[in-house]
Amino acid sequence: MSRKSSWVDIANLGAQLYQGTQQARVADQLTQQSVSIIQQNQLLHQQDEANKMMIETRRYIVETNRLIDKAELVFESYSVYSLYYLDYIKKDFGERNVINKLQDINDIQHAHQLSDRINQTLKSFSDRLPRMPPNILANLNTAINIRSISPSIDDLVIKIKKLGKKREGHSDLISEHLANKKLKVIASCTFTLLSFIGIIVSASVLGGISGGNGGGGSDLLLLAVLSTILGIITSLASLSIDDKPIIVQFELNELKSFGLQIDTIFDNNGITSFKNYQIELGKSQTRLKQYFPQDESYFIH
Repeated sequence: MSRKSSWVDIANLGAQLYQGTQQARVADQLTQQSVSIIQQNQLLHQQDEANKMMIETRRYIVETNRLIDKAELVFESYSVYSLYYLDYIKKDFGERNVINKLQDINDIQHAHQLSDRINQTLKSFSDRLPRMPPNILANLNTAINIRSISPSIDDLVIKIKKLGKKREGHSDLISEHLANKKLKVIASCTFTLLSFIGIIVSASVLGGISGGNGGGGSDLLLLAVLSTILGIITSLASLSIDDKPIIVQFELNELKSFGLQIDTIFDNNGITSFKNYQIELGKSQTRLKQYFPQDESYFIH
């Protein structure tokens, strides 16, 4: 290699290394820009969510104050109902964790003021009801739960009754289904027996022919053929028996499904049986009628 060519090669290598370094630097800058854009988008999204939550929380504070105003007006006519609703507002306020969601000082002060007002109003209502029935709030809560599940229970009961009437109409079909099952068993046994006779007779015919005694072979062979044909006919007849077990099974599955849905609702609400549900439903209707307003103008909403 000449000295001139070696210097050229070295120069080319240096140029390639420089270009590679520049490309790597550009790629790194693009990656950093992409990461920065992603982080900015995430930050904007977080800020947007924070703003939405702040707006919703402010609306909640305003709306809750309005509901307390309404409860104070309704208290004179429906004291227990107003007390129950204030107790619900207090629980809802605590579950929402309102104060910890806020960042603005004024919003935090308003949330503290609302918390104080809820507690003061609740205490005021309780003090003005010294002879309140024991466990009334818990009983009213149970009554409302029972009332909330009653439409679902009623719907399932209606479906069960309709399906029961449908199954009564299919009583002949169910009887026919059971009778057909017996016929199929008899037909299957008959087919097996006739086939067995055919096999035995055929074996006897073949044994007589091989032994040189073919005098009655033709009669035995005819009997074997007839037994086999009768067996096949019996088998085909069993297959042609009209049966509708799918309809019967589908109705049973539906009944089980409806029953399981009712059991699930009962379990989730501490109800032990349908009789227990009916008793609790009657109690809930009496309590709600006694303590809750029937006139919509008194509703706290």
